[in-house]
Amino acid sequence: MNLVAAEQQSRAIQPPDMRQLSSSRFLISVALAALAGCTNDGVVLPSEGAPAVVTILDGDGQLGVVGQPLNDSLMVRVSDGHDRPVVNQAVSFVVTVGGVVTPASVVTDHEGTARFAWQLGTVSGTQVLEVGVSASGQLAPKTLFNAQADPGPVDKIELVRGDAQTAQEGHALADSLVVRLVDGYGNPVGGKDVVWQAGAGSLSGGTVTTGPDGQAAVLWTLGAAIGTQTATATFGSVTGSPVTFSATATQGPPPQLVIVTQPSSTAISGNVFAVQPVIQLEDNLGNPILQGGVQVTTAIASGGGVLGGTTTVATNGNGVATFTDLSITGSAGDRTLIFAAPGHTATTSDTISISGLVPSAQRSTVDAAPTSVEAGIPVTITVTALDAGGFPVLGQTVTVSVSGGGNTVNQPAGPTDANGVATATLTSTKAESKTITARIGSVNVQQTATVIVTAGPPSPVNTTAHVPGGKSLRLTTITITTVDAFGNKLARGGYAGQFLITVSGVNSATPNVTDQGDGTYTASYLPIFKGNDRIDITINGVAIKGSPYTSRVN
Repeated sequence: MNLVAAEQQSRAIQPPDMRQLSSSRFLISVALAALAGCTNDGVVLPSEGAPAVVTILDGDGQLGVVGQPLNDSLMVRVSDGHDRPVVNQAVSFVVTVGGVVTPASVVTDHEGTARFAWQLGTVSGTQVLEVGVSASGQLAPKTLFNAQADPGPVDKIELVRGDAQTAQEGHALADSLVVRLVDGYGNPVGGKDVVWQAGAGSLSGGTVTTGPDGQAAVLWTLGAAIGTQTATATFGSVTGSPVTFSATATQGPPPQLVIVTQPSSTAISGNVFAVQPVIQLEDNLGNPILQGGVQVTTAIASGGGVLGGTTTVATNGNGVATFTDLSITGSAGDRTLIFAAPGHTATTSDTISISGLVPSAQRSTVDAAPTSVEAGIPVTITVTALDAGGFPVLGQTVTVSVSGGGNTVNQPAGPTDANGVATATLTSTKAESKTITARIGSVNVQQTATVIVTAGPPSPVNTTAHVPGGKSLRLTTITITTVDAFGNKLARGGYAGQFLITVSGVNSATPNVTDQGDGTYTASYLPIFKGNDRIDITINGVAIKGSPYTSRVN
């Protein structure tokens, strides 16, 4: 380094004059104080002045029509965090259900305000417009305008339901006829009058106002004509008007008989009813038919018995048939009457309770089946309660008695039925002849039934044999006496093939069994050697009582 350069460097790093430094510091302090004062008076620092609040000034909550501009413009104010207007700020919009904002690009003026117009979307109801400052693809800050969009004028009438139904002539259809009014965007239009007309029959209304859903409905009662009938719904000359509904009217049921006076609800068998039935002719809609000379006939519909009196009566000029002397003869119980006439639907009376029958000791019966059974086999006993005229008597308590021993009688489970019948069962373990008697209420039936109980099949437990001592070279005869499971001695044969007799010991043999036909069986063998023989006797493979037996041969 040369001397000149070294001198210049030395001057450059010398400390400044202290007076000059003090002067500079004063000027900086004055400037900062001035700057601070200006900030409080409206000077905006770089970190301030950013949009913080969007405030609605005008235009919220308006009522308009779908697809049309609102009457009043909308106005907002954009301010920062100190409520100072933000000038030249672009404002953005988000419409939730369609619609258009004009102008599309809006910036705030010197007061931070922006004004614009809103054309509503095409969906009726509440519509929402978001207005704010766009930041990172979102509106923040923002505010919301709400508007109520009414539907536009009626553009079309539509059929909703109720077409192509079927019902009987003169009857109402099951479902309503329903139409709907909509505007050009398909929104339902309420509060409008729809005019209804029926080509046949009647409607529940001639002019019906549409509801909030745009719908108007009526009920249709068809006319008397069979086949296709029509009705219309009209709203001016809009598209679809008039709407035509078709329905098919079917043939209804024939005229009917109706009981205007029911016969007596209670009566004594064979006695004329205190209240006699009265019948009216009616059409299928329930209107009286004023026609005389129609023959109305009655008969017992349920319960049986004999119907007395004049059972066929002609209608008078008012279509009324009056019976005068009907009665029912039969057993106690419930009856119904049926009334019929040519070309008319028949009808059935209410219940008539018949009483007053008494069981006859001579006419009532006792029967048993089968009449011959083995011991332990059930027998069905049938008791039939009849009155003196031979009619069943229902509702009677029956008690059955059986002679002899070893009897188990299951009495009837209930009183006599509509046929006068009650049944019991008998099971006996004693072989003998049984006499069966019955009592119906307080009446002893004169007739009796007889059942023969015989012994059952041989029982190994009760069947025994007589085995005598033997003599060498002389026949030894064995006698078997059969007894059933209940201890009854059999008086019949037929079981020889079921017995097996085996002789072993000093002698050996298998003698044949001979049926004696009276419940006893014999078998003989010829012993040769003296000593003891063992006699095994079985029936169907089971040893009888006392087997094996011993025969000592001398």
